[in-house]
Amino acid sequence: MELVFEEIQPEIEQSRWGKVVPIVEKDGIVTAYIMGEVVNVEEYNELCYTLENTKAKEVRLIINNGGGQLSSMLSIITSIGKCQCPVVGVLSGTVASAATMIALECDKLEVAPYTSWLTHTYSGGLAGKGNEIEAQYEFEKKHIPNIFKGIHKGFLTTTEMNRVLKGKDMWMDKDEIEKRFAKMKASKANNE
Repeated sequence: MELVFEEIQPEIEQSRWGKVVPIVEKDGIVTAYIMGEVVNVEEYNELCYTLENTKAKEVRLIINNGGGQLSSMLSIITSIGKCQCPVVGVLSGTVASAATMIALECDKLEVAPYTSWLTHTYSGGLAGKGNEIEAQYEFEKKHIPNIFKGIHKGFLTTTEMNRVLKGKDMWMDKDEIEKRFAKMKASKANNE
């Protein structure tokens, strides 16, 4: 008598929780978790698509991270601007650098007690041939401060923005974040 064993292939499916940005939709609300460093732009394809195409009544971005790559942050904030429903930034832990700029593009913020906020100037590095490094440096020394000032307008004063761009770090707590965000949104609403 010959025994025959049927090979059973378990379904292999990546858990949504194993993704760089887990996205869950429940009861008409999309929740996306931006909890790790803002990494390579392609990791945010699903988030950007969801922001730009959702029919949800609200998107909640859970943000707790130390920031990361400029190009990825720019893709995320561009998609926030295209979202047809309110985007709520839900902040906890430490929100720093690129993560703060994502938060500033949200329509509303919910800030957990003991949240720490760090705004600072950019960091990075250049590589390539000498002429390429020079060309990129000349471009970025104008372009990146313009991005920073555009996003922080109304949240930081002009004097504060200039200090940060010269290297001063600014730390804020829940009360300061909420006060400044409300003032920024009111200013933008009055200018529209």
